[in-house]
Amino acid sequence: MRKIIPRHDANLLNITARAVSEDVDTFLRYADQPMITFVMLFVQERTQDGEKDMEALTRALVAAALDHEGRYYLPCRLHATPEQFHAAYPQSRAFFRLKRKYDPNELFQNQFYLKYGREMKVESPDDP
Repeated sequence: MRKIIPRHDANLLNITARAVSEDVDTFLRYADQPMITFVMLFVQERTQDGEKDMEALTRALVAAALDHEGRYYLPCRLHATPEQFHAAYPQSRAFFRLKRKYDPNELFQNQFYLKYGREMKVESPDDP
């Protein structure tokens, strides 16, 4: 983070470190074991350029987390690439298979599904 944040000229307000217990209930869980998390608050311009800058910063931070066998928390904004998402959430393929099993006509959709789940190649609902 010390190298990535200045490289992106990001305005970091604070970081909160949190201890997170293993999550055994959530299907798309990031805490599959006890973890330490870092929640970062940035100031961002509310422009298209500001959004592009934050997307690039987020992708760099996610890449660093993945390089260190970490994950990232699923935020409201979908900045991570599909490849980063699937690497951080290996259970996502099963999650989207179940979604299509119970919603084969894809009645229920949102931006999260459209970015990370809809285009996934799925051979069968029973494949691992």
